[in-house]
Amino acid sequence: MNSFKAYFKQTKAVYIILLSIIVNGIGGLIAQFMTLILKHDLGLNEFTVSLILSSTLGLSIVGGLIGGRLADFYSPRKIKYLSGFAFGSINIIIAFIGASLLVIPLFMFSSFVIGFAASTNSMLIYIHANEEERKNAFSLVYVAINVAAAVSPIIAAYVHKNYGFFLLFFLDGLTTIAAAYLIFTLDEKEAVEKKEKTKIDKSVPVIKVLRENKAIAFTLITMAFYFVTFSQQKSLLAFQTLDFFGDTWRSVWAIMFTINGVMCMLIPPFVSVFLKSLKAKNMIMLSGVLYAFGFYMYALTSNPYVFYMATAIWTLGEIAGAIMFEVYIAEVAPSTHRGRVFALSPIMRRAGQIVGILIGGTLSTIFPANYLLNWGIIVLFPLIGVVLIKISHE
Repeated sequence: MNSFKAYFKQTKAVYIILLSIIVNGIGGLIAQFMTLILKHDLGLNEFTVSLILSSTLGLSIVGGLIGGRLADFYSPRKIKYLSGFAFGSINIIIAFIGASLLVIPLFMFSSFVIGFAASTNSMLIYIHANEEERKNAFSLVYVAINVAAAVSPIIAAYVHKNYGFFLLFFLDGLTTIAAAYLIFTLDEKEAVEKKEKTKIDKSVPVIKVLRENKAIAFTLITMAFYFVTFSQQKSLLAFQTLDFFGDTWRSVWAIMFTINGVMCMLIPPFVSVFLKSLKAKNMIMLSGVLYAFGFYMYALTSNPYVFYMATAIWTLGEIAGAIMFEVYIAEVAPSTHRGRVFALSPIMRRAGQIVGILIGGTLSTIFPANYLLNWGIIVLFPLIGVVLIKISHE
């Protein structure tokens, strides 16, 4: 019970950040549906969809690198709210343009803009959380993200079916601006003072910092491998859902990712209690095994209930891997480079997504409907990641 009471001991600023994350996430209607919008609304083929999504992810990586450096030298709060205001405004413009190929460049540019904020949530939590409550604060971030993830797919499916393209983008833009305003209200003077153990000149390249801490470097690489598989929800799994379930694809899709969101919202506190004796590397390795097992289940059947079960299994893997990852980065990264190191976490995930989406689209094109082979190739990546973690920590 004490583990749950700890969640109510955060600073006011932490709860404002969490509320911003929830508002932004619930209103993030485009993220889950973008693959389906490009294919269903714009009529693009699988390879073109994969190429566009990979390009937007690449642009977000560039934005993240720039934003991480700016956050180290300037205020992560300013980077966060300015990026949010710009992203929201672009989505509102896209809403008024409508379902046209003209929106693709704007969609890609908006991905670059929001990439600037990639490291800021973690930095703001670290800055504003008390040291003794930091782990619980990061756990609450994970819960907040998934509170939104539990609700957002249902809203997105309903809005897309009943109101279409315009309202989907308009609401996404509006809620992003509202979330950015919450960050704007933060008082930087209320930041909790930290005792920094490691100080390095800000001009030292982040690559040198990673060379001196190979455990972080290998962990980041491994997470990229995991996200090759995780990204198939935007590629191979999305195509398979359309292939298997006909007119019911919206409901099957919404149920799968509502299961994912609800589990990620409710289970983390229990995982923190039951797996607290496990080392971070063991949790990450467990994550890889669950990813491989859960995603390969999609290859074995067209039964929607097995799809729901498979989603639950890899969701456990997602939780096992994420529960301590940001905490680990926060504690070992030097304060002078924390923004750049934090920025590498989503960048490596996105790099994995780029590769994963391209692989998923390519496999779907070359081996259409050969899901045993396609998923067999995909789940090799988390299994290789498990081996890398084992080797890097010996």
